[in-house]
Amino acid sequence: MNSSTPSYGMPIHINYHSAFYGTVVLLFAFAVSTPGRTSFADSEGQAHSRPVELLFADPRIHSAPGDRCEDEICARLLKLIQMAETSIDFAVYGMRNQTQLLEAIEAAQARGVVVRGVVDRDRNSKNYYTSTDLWIKKLGNTRDDYEAEQKLDQMGKRERFNRIMHNKFFVIDRRWVWTGSANISDTGTGGYNANIVAVVDSPQLAAIYTQEFEQMWSGRFHALKESNGVERFAIATTEVEVWFSPQDKAMRNGVQVLIAQAERRIDVAMFYLTNKYVTAELIAAHKRGVDVRVIVDATSAQSKYTKHELLREAGIPVKVENWGSKMHMKAAVVDGRAVAVGSMNWSFSGAKKNDENTLILHSPELAVEFESVFDRLWNSIPQKWSRPGANPSPESAQSSRACTDGIDNDFDKLIDEKDPGCSDNPPRMSGLPPHSN
Repeated sequence: MNSSTPSYGMPIHINYHSAFYGTVVLLFAFAVSTPGRTSFADSEGQAHSRPVELLFADPRIHSAPGDRCEDEICARLLKLIQMAETSIDFAVYGMRNQTQLLEAIEAAQARGVVVRGVVDRDRNSKNYYTSTDLWIKKLGNTRDDYEAEQKLDQMGKRERFNRIMHNKFFVIDRRWVWTGSANISDTGTGGYNANIVAVVDSPQLAAIYTQEFEQMWSGRFHALKESNGVERFAIATTEVEVWFSPQDKAMRNGVQVLIAQAERRIDVAMFYLTNKYVTAELIAAHKRGVDVRVIVDATSAQSKYTKHELLREAGIPVKVENWGSKMHMKAAVVDGRAVAVGSMNWSFSGAKKNDENTLILHSPELAVEFESVFDRLWNSIPQKWSRPGANPSPESAQSSRACTDGIDNDFDKLIDEKDPGCSDNPPRMSGLPPHSN
């Protein structure tokens, strides 16, 4: 076999411009006429067809989270599960509601599909999401990072905060990979929050993700994992880089390098942006003339570690969303040529401690379309939330539906009218130190 010809077996390292293969239909949850529901179409009215599929959940569509599977990020996963013939491996932070997905996986098991899963557990063996234990009871064959966390503590590597298994990926029939920022929840796959998901039809990529899954399945999580080398290869016309955290140093050697290479434009859509090193790269890009824009979540803008005010002071336009739902993406697009997508927040924990995965997709078509989606989100946020110090309270009338959506948007254990921010006389938000490390 020629060294430039991809194998459908184990993953191999090949040059970006090596042979191409793979097929998948490209669908978007942002629509031209009905955002969040139908796919973009080309000039002839036909759905695009490309090797890599990117799906976006529009945070402006739903008035509240829901146990539904209507938006493309969920509907596409549901269809893949329903089509599964031999295996479903999933690594997800946790589950809340999402009955259709659970029933589809149960049906897959009933027809003989082998299902395995890994989820997160904290030091008290608890999971953040309320349906996780129900899913495990019904599905079985699920493992977690609890013992790995204990082992690392015993090795003298105890952290102040839990390391978390923060992935959100499925590998189906050792062929399909579904991965991105969307949790399996009423706010994630339920379509309430802004999220981005990549779906790829590639046995080679599936083999790489399966190898990562097997590490966690065998009990190796977090700093116990070994690096299998960063994979770079081509799937049709999309050049792909695959990064797993913490072992591959995805932030330092992946995302930061991509930003350092930017020449014209960087758009960042991020839940938590607290990493000082990637912040420095964004400022350096701005100083050399790159147009940089950033959208962050209103909750993360309250964190003492947030770097969004530092970016503003450097002259970078930053908007804090006021949708009520969350900016939950962990994504960026650079120079109309590359998209970074995955589960990793641009934070110290995301880069150094948690189990995460990141794809960098070199594709002008995908990049241009993500830029279009970013433009719509950017324009949906009033200009007043781009001024220095202007940060909408995440659970208040300043944040659209946050006082009527039935969830705790600012994580203070108070919901809607019980939250002081939703009262007739909301307390003034306290100022935050913008440069904390």
